[in-house]
Formats: sequence, structure tokens, C-alpha cells
Amino acid sequence: MLTGASLSCFELQSLPSETLTQLNRIARNTDKRFRSLPRLRTPLPSLEELQKKSWPSDYVVMARGPSFFRKDYVSKLKLAREMGHKFALICADGVAAPCLAAGLIPSLIVTADPSIRILRWFGDVTGVTDEDEYFLKDRDSPKDSKVLLPREYVVELFDSYGQDLKVAVNVFTNPEVLKRLKRIGAELYAYLPMSEDGVFMKELWNSYPDYIAVNAGGNVGTCSYTIAQFLGAKRIGLAGFDFGYPPGTPLEETQYFDMIQSHPELAERMFSKVHN
Repeated sequence: MLTGASLSCFELQSLPSETLTQLNRIARNTDKRFRSLPRLRTPLPSLEELQKKSWPSDYVVMARGPSFFRKDYVSKLKLAREMGHKFALICADGVAAPCLAAGLIPSLIVTADPSIRILRWFGDVTGVTDEDEYFLKDRDSPKDSKVLLPREYVVELFDSYGQDLKVAVNVFTNPEVLKRLKRIGAELYAYLPMSEDGVFMKELWNSYPDYIAVNAGGNVGTCSYTIAQFLGAKRIGLAGFDFGYPPGTPLEETQYFDMIQSHPELAERMFSKVHN
């Protein structure tokens, strides 16, 4: 399995000055990007409101890693529910449609990415192309065809199940995504994505004093796990959390390789091969 690896402080110090400059530039651009994003204007209930509801002590948090398809977690969890097992199912946005297609209703769907492409997970009605690099690399193994459900089918699923769904959104969720979720009648609960920029975080808290801050961890899977803990989970099972790519995946086919392709030597150091 190809997995991402963090660079230690000592490793960072040993990088060429040009590479360090590039990394700092990426970090600054990320901060600027978030500051320039449209923010939530219409008040929504806080994620804290969900904490007041009755939840089971056992949780399953499901993400869209490669094993999500290969191990058919949806069928297994549906069978577990039919057998009477009580658990809350927290789903990353990308796995919600396959769950609904099987009649497995998530207890909560979590979305974190501010991009409009996330609309594809909820039934895109604006025409965002599936030729986006993000979706072209969405595969359960390097040689398999795309595993995206047909666009029209996803629209039908969410139109049918919308009023049964609860969705956690953040203040940077794309306005088109919010419109879509409101249109289908989903219950929406808002949170603040935690930032390491103290000044920016204070600005967000001043703007949204009723919302809790969630350590999103840089991806919707980790964000879903954090929210499960916040809701009071005693035991958490993880499904579809691979923390890596299937064996044989070339570096250039990893999800965000385009961000570091100008420094391939850095990519080699950020990824390692492990046997899991």
C-alpha cells in the first residue's frame, strides 16, 4: 500500500531552501484561499444541537478509501442493522450515495471541502464535469474503471431520501451545495473548521459565536471521526479509512499529486510503501 507520510521538523530543515520556499508559498496560498471563500450567510442550527439528541454509544464512521468498495462495507453494515445491532452511522459525503442506493440511511453525513465539486456527491444539478482530476482518480484500484454512480441516479436518490437526512456543513461549504441540500429538505447543522491561524480563528468565532470549532484534520474522513467523538461515541469502528492507496498506484495517480508535481523529489519523501 502507498501511504502518505509526514515530514518531521528535522527532515523539513534538510530540504533545499527552494523547496521550503515553495511549501511556505502553498501554506500562505491556502490561508488566502480560505479567507477569500464565500461564507455562510443564512444562520443554521449549530452542530451542538445534534449533541442534545439521543445517540447510541457505538458508532461506525465510513470514508471513501479504496477498501470501501473492495470490502463492500455497505452490505455488511446493512446486514448488521437488519440483525438488530444498534450503531450510529457517520458518513463522509462521498459514501452517502452508495449507502442510500442500498437503503442504508446514514445517521449523519459530513461535508468539509469548500469546493463546488462536492455537489457531485449530493446529486449535481449544475453540470460540474466528471472529467475533473479529482473524480478521474476516484477509483478502488489503479486499473479499475471509475466508481462514480451515474449523475442522474444520485440526483434521484437524494431527491427521494432528502427529508430523512442530517448533514453537517461548515461555514465555507459552497453556496451551491447548500442550495441543493436545502432543496431536498435535509436537516443542516453548521460548524467551524479549526484553523492554526489564531487571528483567522478569532475572526471566525466573532462572526459565528454559536458554532463549535471542529478539528477537521485536513480531510472529511478525519472530520467525521472528530464529530463522532463530539457526539459522545464510546466505541468507534472505522470503515474505508485506508490512509493510503492500493498496491501499484503510481505517485502521479494519487489524489493531490498535481499540487506537488513541480517537486517530484518531495513527493517521493512524502509517500512510503507499507504492508498492511
